[in-house]
Order: sequence, then C-alpha cells, then structure tokens
Amino acid sequence: MKRLILLAATALIIASCDIALFDEKLSLDDNPFIFPIVIESGKDGNDTLDFIVISDAHLNRELRDSNIWRNTDNFLLFIEESDVDAVLLLGDMIDDAVDIDYESMHSFLSLMKERLDDGTPIIYTLGNHDANKGSSVEAWEKEFGQGSMEAYRISDTMIYKLNSSFRIFGHDQLKALEDAMRNNRAGYNIILTHVPLGAKGLDQSLFEFTIADIDERNALLKIIDENGSALTFSGHHHKGAVLNSWSDRHKEYIFSAFHKRDLFGLESEGYYFLVRLNQQNGDVSILGFQIDNTNPEIDNPDIEVNFRI
Repeated sequence: MKRLILLAATALIIASCDIALFDEKLSLDDNPFIFPIVIESGKDGNDTLDFIVISDAHLNRELRDSNIWRNTDNFLLFIEESDVDAVLLLGDMIDDAVDIDYESMHSFLSLMKERLDDGTPIIYTLGNHDANKGSSVEAWEKEFGQGSMEAYRISDTMIYKLNSSFRIFGHDQLKALEDAMRNNRAGYNIILTHVPLGAKGLDQSLFEFTIADIDERNALLKIIDENGSALTFSGHHHKGAVLNSWSDRHKEYIFSAFHKRDLFGLESEGYYFLVRLNQQNGDVSILGFQIDNTNPEIDNPDIEVNFRI
C-alpha cells in the first residue's frame, strides 16, 4: 500500500511539473480571440449552419500497421455534394512527424479543397500528435496560415478554436477566452478543443483522455456557462460518439476518429460527421457516416444524435 501511495504521489508531482511547463508554452502577449475572423455563409438564409467535422485522422497509422490504406473516396464525394459553412478538423491529422505523414496530409487537404465550394474555410485545431511529435506549434501555424488559437464569426455564432495539444489550456488562454466571449456577444458559441473536457467510465479517470487539470476544466465550464448557449466539439480518445451534458445550454460532443483500426474493439471504426445548428431554436443534429459507407446519404446516417442547447 505504501508503495502504491508513493507511486501515485510521484505521478502527481510529475504531472504538476508538466502542467507548469506547458502553461509557459501557452503564454500570450495578445488576445487571439478578441477580433474574430468573419465567415460569410454561402447558403441562402443563415438560420441553419452546417459543418463537416473530422477528428483523429492519424494519416498512415493503419498503413504502417496492416498495409491497408483508408477509403477516402466516399468522404470526398460526400463533401463535394454538401453545402457547408466550414470544415472543422479537431486535431491529430498526422500520426508521426515524418515526411510521409506530412505528404499524406498535404494530399488529403488538397483533395478536400478541390471538392469544397470556393471560400469554404477549413479550421484546424491542434492535437497532441500534431504538436508533440517532433513538430512545433509555430510550424503548424505557418502550415495552415492560421493561429493555434483563433475566433471566427458566422452569422450569430462564434467559433473559438482552443489549443489543448498539451492537454491543458493555460491561464493566459482561459483569461483571453473569457474576455473575448464577454466582448464578442453571440447567440451561440462553438468551442473547438482536441482533448475532451470530460469522458465516460475509465476514460474520465485518466488525464491522458481528458483535460489534465480539473480546475482548468471547471474554470472553462464557468466561462462558457456565463456567456450563452454553447457546443464544445472534441476528439482525441477515438471511441467517440459521446454526448456530455454540462448544462441545459452547454453540450459537449466527442467525435469518433476518422482513423480506422479496430484493435480488440479499442479503436474507432472510422467516421466523419455533418453537424447542423439551427440558430432560431438551438436544435442540433449530428450525423455520422462510416468511411466505408459507399452510399453516404444525409437522410440515412450511420449515427444520428439530436438535442437542443
């Protein structure tokens, strides 16, 4: 028993040191959320916003594991036939910081851009594999031409892209978000974070699968709760399709991974999603499609979740 207590105490000390180190990496001189980038909706009327969402592509992971390459044709056909306001990528596009992963990411993004309507933005959220596997946050910001923390406005909805790649948010980022949300008043707020705020079962007790500092999580929940109706979108733990209800006005959805590898039932089957937000009444629909679905029809999704915020 004493040994277990000592090991637990040691792990806690190490985690605390890591949190302090990463908090310094997330220090800010200016508020990256205070002046949102305006996105014009390409649809007639703007009552409903549509987003394509994918998380945890981990490009080339299953190719290295099994010499099998994912089927992306169905996904590319789906986005070509969809009229969306933005594509939201929730992190971990690459698996390792090696040339072949970067090349695959460039190819995948190019194919997506070819099939999207001109001007449809692709908003990318950093994941832990993106930032912690030999690449820097600065390199990713240059790669995508966007900061790792940013704000966007579409109609009456604000989108806040947070950097959770170190599994924390840091004091500066939370304070900047709080100030910006008070300033950029909107009917709805969408929070993008790679690492979930909370999970289910065993995942809830392992900081690797959720935000490491529960005080930070609670601080973020308080900020969100004080500033209207909100959606939090996250990924990271692969076995997603989890809906967390933090309050009547704030729901978090953890998305299944786009990456496909079902190892003893512990990995994702490979999904991409269409999210619809009705800005008139707060109705939200999340439609999930398996990447092997050869006939992905909006009226016949493989996963469907409906709720209101």
